[in-house]
Amino acid sequence: MFINENVLKGSWKQVKGEMQRLWGDITNDEWDKAQGNAASLAGLVQKKYGLSQAEVESKFNELFSRFSDKASDASDKARRDIKH
Repeated sequence: MFINENVLKGSWKQVKGEMQRLWGDITNDEWDKAQGNAASLAGLVQKKYGLSQAEVESKFNELFSRFSDKASDASDKARRDIKH
């Protein structure tokens, strides 16, 4: 599973909100127990929704890549701002 744990933990509130939208049957307590740990989150979604590991990984990669791209864009902007 290609997931940048730093992006996941750094954007946890936003990621959690998006995951709650996708998988609304998972409770806040269950999300909080996983605490942004990608393997725990994947297991939770697999168990609750009966998805395969490949299905969960694909969805996670899609979701996390959006947040990774945003973090990368923000980092690039900050570097440009510092140079100017």
